[in-house]
Amino acid sequence: MLRAGVDDCGSGPFKGYACLICSDVGAAELEHTGRELLRRAELARFHGREFNSGCEQELDVYERFARAIRDALERHGQYAAFQLVHGKTHRTVFAEFAGRVADGVLSQFRERAPEFATAKAGALFSLARCLGEIPHHGDTTVAVELDQDQDGDEHAGAAVVGLAGDHGPLLTTASDALVRVANAYKRQLFPAGPAISTLSAGPSASSMLVQAADLLANFGVASVKSRLREGSESGEREAVRARIFESIVPRAPLPASSSLRVTERSELDGTVDDNLRFVLTAFPER
Repeated sequence: MLRAGVDDCGSGPFKGYACLICSDVGAAELEHTGRELLRRAELARFHGREFNSGCEQELDVYERFARAIRDALERHGQYAAFQLVHGKTHRTVFAEFAGRVADGVLSQFRERAPEFATAKAGALFSLARCLGEIPHHGDTTVAVELDQDQDGDEHAGAAVVGLAGDHGPLLTTASDALVRVANAYKRQLFPAGPAISTLSAGPSASSMLVQAADLLANFGVASVKSRLREGSESGEREAVRARIFESIVPRAPLPASSSLRVTERSELDGTVDDNLRFVLTAFPER
């Protein structure tokens, strides 16, 4: 079985997701290494926005964690992806479309199930695209871990919902319903690769895979900004984040047909003509 951590990212009108997918063995190794690094540095978690690049000890810990992620990618046949799309595309492809699909199959619900489903559907639909690029071995499945958007997501995922069907509603949990919806979407549009088996959402501090995805998400945005600013002065904090990201995911060309730029407020702006999206991926050497 595989395990995946997914987190969202964004800058200006651009939004997207980052994911890290690994085997049980790889996830266990990353968990052990990450927890030990946090313990030694007396940090609660790895988080891109909380990273203090000016602290040498913290910089060393984040660089070591990045190497642990890269080692896992190379040793265990894993996959990392970073993706940004323009806000208009994000709304139609992920936020609005995924939310409509999720809401459409839920015939009855309790507590926060519909809100939970809408919030998490975009991340699962994005992951479905990534899974379509992974070599499929037999009945391999993926257990997905997401960061909770707000307190109560852990309980909302367990809320009882009804999936609409020809013979009446099928009672299940909101998390299981989302898994079914995402797999149906994947089978239609991205049939290759493993299916999703389970979904859990909790505090990022409880999932090293989510923390790794958060690092990819936040530092990936910094990498894009740093590359757009090449030849000009780029903030040291941004450059450090970019270097750490690029130690995990090798540089891939930015879309040639684009008007991407960094504004005075240090946000991405412009357009990307290639479906308004770009993807950076890292596959291990076989």
